[in-house]
Amino acid sequence: MRDIDNTGSGLSQLRLEEIFQIADRVTVLKDGAWQGTYAVAETDSEQLISRMVGRDVALHQRQADAGPEKSSVMLEVRGLNDAVEFRHTRPFLRDISFNVRSGDIVVLAGLAGAGRTELALSLFGARPRASGEIFIAGKPVSIRSPAEAIPLGIHTPVWLLLLLAVAAHYALHHTRFFRQYYYIGCNPRAAHLSGINVERMQMLAFTLMGTIAGFAGIVYASRIATASSTLGDGKELGAITAVILGGASLAGGKGTIVGALIGVFFMALMQNVLIILRVPSEWQSIALGAVLVLAVALDSVMSRKRS
Repeated sequence: MRDIDNTGSGLSQLRLEEIFQIADRVTVLKDGAWQGTYAVAETDSEQLISRMVGRDVALHQRQADAGPEKSSVMLEVRGLNDAVEFRHTRPFLRDISFNVRSGDIVVLAGLAGAGRTELALSLFGARPRASGEIFIAGKPVSIRSPAEAIPLGIHTPVWLLLLLAVAAHYALHHTRFFRQYYYIGCNPRAAHLSGINVERMQMLAFTLMGTIAGFAGIVYASRIATASSTLGDGKELGAITAVILGGASLAGGKGTIVGALIGVFFMALMQNVLIILRVPSEWQSIALGAVLVLAVALDSVMSRKRS
């Protein structure tokens, strides 16, 4: 850098601390507009950052409130260091230690090249580490690849969903009692004439549906630590769309648990994409409704072809 300075010209990219080691003057631009030129000896990091972002920034560590300090530590990182092959690159993670307690919201802040992305990749196992320990809920874990990290990040409601799906799949395909619902869905009159108590089976189906919905409400309320009578409003549209996309028919007598799960995953993926694209919430509902209309139309066409 001194050689570039001696030639009288040059262009280079510096980190913030390197500016105070090398430069004599610094010019600040914000949104393409000149903010001023300052002598390095007469300014400091806090003042320089404030001029870069256009507002005062307090560079200090806020003390944690008394409440979270008493809560359990959910994630703890001790002495995380980058692998040797990253030693001559920037940023280079060195001796990173922190913890996240239950109820905490942790923000990784910094300018480009500060190491935020690299830290996340290292925790996820996508960036090799030379050393360091990771604890989840107090238990040490070894995460050396994303494949090892994914199971650790699956929340309890997902495991409950998979367990319930396996039980429902077995009941529908391997028990005589629940297979009767296929017969009722195809032709309730014929099912009644064959000796199936249609009314009792329908009452049991609604009771079972209400029980599962209540269980889902308990799981959802426990996760967000609050309860409201409006939780779940509008979810019926998504549920109907998911099962139809999964191969179920509004005419009845058709559908599988595996297909319903695929439909649920597709709906979740679609909703996440709409959120990432910053589509307004009202347009998200319209998009989901359009998918439902398309699915019902395709189901109707396929039913006519089969008949």
